[in-house]
Amino acid sequence: MLEQYSRGQRKQIEQYFRCLSYICTDGMISYYYLAFDFQKKDRFIRNHYMKKILKRWHITDITSLKKELSWLLEDQHREHYLRLHKQLTALPWEARQRYVKGFENEADYRKLAVVNRMIPELPSGDISAFSTAWMILLCQIGEAHDLLSKEEAWKLKLKAAEYAHQAYSSWPEYIIGFTAGSYFMLNDGKFQKNGFLARQAVTISNGKNPLIKRFPWGMNLYPDNGKFASTEQSVATSTYV
Repeated sequence: MLEQYSRGQRKQIEQYFRCLSYICTDGMISYYYLAFDFQKKDRFIRNHYMKKILKRWHITDITSLKKELSWLLEDQHREHYLRLHKQLTALPWEARQRYVKGFENEADYRKLAVVNRMIPELPSGDISAFSTAWMILLCQIGEAHDLLSKEEAWKLKLKAAEYAHQAYSSWPEYIIGFTAGSYFMLNDGKFQKNGFLARQAVTISNGKNPLIKRFPWGMNLYPDNGKFASTEQSVATSTYV
């Protein structure tokens, strides 16, 4: 499939993939990652960061990588979030606050608090951006570590991006969805554990990120000749691995 793209289009789409997934990174590595893909040589230059990500996701080989990609595809945390979102939005504001407060001593309280706080910013209750961003980043690292071929990684990133296009209509909505999903997975009802993530979300939502201006949301991800255009609809219903 890769040979169907022009060099310029492929370079642009790779940059777009990085825009979709750089929110997973933090610190100085974010600036590097926005400009460059992780390459095989980075196993020596930036191996500490990549090894940290692989360890976080319990990835040691192709089998464990596919297991984590499958988990992200199943998106069960998204269903959990949506279920809580629907419960809360069915209540008037004051009743909702009382309901959430009543769970303070329960295991689900922090997740419930995240959902409640994000209702005004994310009325759809869709946090699938969390899966999309992490799938793309894991594919980048998997390719750099020879766990995926370039062709395999490209197809997976393409599917993840199409998944995001179907779920969201703009960059701010996507970033807010990722932010909500991240705090939900962190069990961080007070939004204290990831200040970098919060700052990035504000910057992008305000339209101040130059890359977001450069790459419009929903850009074409298929070869200019249109040969694969008919596959766009099937991408969202096919499996990642």
